[in-house]
Amino acid sequence: MNETDRPEANEPHEASRDAAGNIGGALGRFVRSARRAARPGPERDRLVEQAHEAVEAARPQAERLAKQAKAAADAARPHVVRAAREVTAYTREHQDEIKRAAGTGATEFARRAVPPTLRPIANVVEQELRKPPALRAAGTPPPDEQHADAGPAEAPPAGPPSDDQPRS
Repeated sequence: MNETDRPEANEPHEASRDAAGNIGGALGRFVRSARRAARPGPERDRLVEQAHEAVEAARPQAERLAKQAKAAADAARPHVVRAAREVTAYTREHQDEIKRAAGTGATEFARRAVPPTLRPIANVVEQELRKPPALRAAGTPPPDEQHADAGPAEAPPAGPPSDDQPRS
């Protein structure tokens, strides 16, 4: 059963009484464990009595603090819910801007994190990842504006390179 389904959880004084009871139970367990831990005899009895008195003296304050905490949580709940709804609405309205900013930030971070000697490789990988998935899967390069007006590429020479041809 959910806490909100119980009728006593909906009333602040009942819920705080439950919380205070839980605190009282924890304090009682403390006294019992202190009783078990001490050696038998008059010193143990005195320590147990002191622990019991400390627990009983602290109980009203613990109950009061539990009630205050419950009241504060109940008072804050509508504000927290409203703030969560506002954040959700803002995120939905500005989703594209947030994604763009995150992508730009990640790209800049990656560029600065890659050592200068590896930047050419990273640039090639980045360009490959920016291609549409259909082009990446087919292995077809997208039309590139830089090389569109350069004309056809020269065919590599056939056969092994001669002494006057550069070796790759």
